[in-house]
Amino acid sequence: MTPQGTWKLALTGDPVVVPSATGTTGLRAVAEYPAKIYDIRAYVDVAGCTFYVGGAADTATTTTGTGWVSGTFDPLTQVFKAKATSAGLVVATVPSGPMCTVLDYFYEDDPVAIIGATTGSAALWKNMPPAGSTSLLVGYP
Repeated sequence: MTPQGTWKLALTGDPVVVPSATGTTGLRAVAEYPAKIYDIRAYVDVAGCTFYVGGAADTATTTTGTGWVSGTFDPLTQVFKAKATSAGLVVATVPSGPMCTVLDYFYEDDPVAIIGATTGSAALWKNMPPAGSTSLLVGYP
């Protein structure tokens, strides 16, 4: 998968305090913000079957994506936790390539779910600032 364009992160509400994982030492309350990653568009090549993922209106020549994923963002850990059931992503173009027929599970306008390493678990995306940059800072009045 190759991201296209500039994906954006928006905090969509006030922080929610949740307990940290049980069984850890030094338990702390974690402030997670409801958040959304949007303007998503990506080029996908799976075993010779190629297509774009984005919003329903996106095409192969679209320069800015319209796909989105909702979740939460923890500014301390810089982790976005995606909600698999709250994604506005689809296979945006007709898949092409000889393997598409063999794979037989990629069709234009099919929804794309965002899941973690285990089916049913949340996908965790960590912000990794480039060298010389800093983490995302979140201010709250």
